[in-house]
Amino acid sequence: MNKKRILRGFLFYVGGLVIGSFLVYQLWIKNRPDLPSVWPEGSVKQKIGRSQLIWDPQAACYSACYQLSDTVVKEFVSKGDVRFGVSKPRRNPHPVYVIDGWLDANRKVRMHIESADTTSALFKIEDLPGTRAAQSCDCTPVTY
Repeated sequence: MNKKRILRGFLFYVGGLVIGSFLVYQLWIKNRPDLPSVWPEGSVKQKIGRSQLIWDPQAACYSACYQLSDTVVKEFVSKGDVRFGVSKPRRNPHPVYVIDGWLDANRKVRMHIESADTTSALFKIEDLPGTRAAQSCDCTPVTY
């Protein structure tokens, strides 16, 4: 019995399985709105997207400064990147997620959003490097 031949066949099998699974995910499963997301970033985006935004005084201030609405924030969340390294997913009572993205072609921002079960609140918005139209808002961010 040739052990090298068996090992090589097994490695080819596993490699084909991995490549096939990756292609199935990329071609048929990814970005389908009718399927639940199984990855952490997708589940966070879905949770915030399904929740009702609460416009407290801080969020109203940022909304006036950046001309935001519910639909703009939810579209930003769906297209943005969740930064788990900066987020506080284990914060009590509710986690705060940091999402980077473009509000429009000129403004690259970072939003800090608290995500409860059925509601979410905007804590802070800050401009990121690469933005062409920086905003200077006089809003007091929530500390967490």
